[in-house]
Amino acid sequence: MRLLISIGALLGLLGATVAQESIPAPLTAADGKFKLATLGHELVLPLPDWLSPDQLAATDLLSLLGTTYTADTATARLEIVKPDETAELWTEMYAAEVTLDPAQPLDAVRSAAMDDFADRCKPELTAFFQFSAAVAGQVPTLGFVCGAFIDAETALTGQGEVMVSAFKTTDTGVAMISQAWRGAAFDPSKADTWPVATAVVEARSASLQDEAKLVVVD
Repeated sequence: MRLLISIGALLGLLGATVAQESIPAPLTAADGKFKLATLGHELVLPLPDWLSPDQLAATDLLSLLGTTYTADTATARLEIVKPDETAELWTEMYAAEVTLDPAQPLDAVRSAAMDDFADRCKPELTAFFQFSAAVAGQVPTLGFVCGAFIDAETALTGQGEVMVSAFKTTDTGVAMISQAWRGAAFDPSKADTWPVATAVVEARSASLQDEAKLVVVD
């Protein structure tokens, strides 16, 4: 794992934030994967890694999760948390966002994600990392570490977060698939203080990179 502590001048966010409406998630579970049908795409996702073997075998798998889905004509976002947690109060969140924006290269999407994360974190406690070198034609999975949020994030006082994100694209859309872990504020340079073991982060990073797929549907 390589920590990228200094990110220099941060790039601007992509596009403007648009109001979205909450609707039932077009999400199904089959063959050990989730499938999200949205915005003319199908996003295939690995299942949440916190599920037990008994839960994975359940016929009503989706009922064991807390899901929130919002969408407009250009962006859709799915958030998944444990059933005893909420979209506002959680220790682990699995999320995916699909955007119709074919003009944006993945490098720009990745940089914008770094910008958004860094804006909410105390600069001296912000780090970025990746577990592997870049491969031609692919954007490597990106890791984010926030030892403590800025004071303006009053709902997150005393908390920190680790997140890993994978990026997928088609000719008409881009997807960012993320998993995040929150806990008490910590020192990013000391992995034993993180809210999640680095081995778990590395395994999830590989799973998101290798198993998540974004395809256009007719």
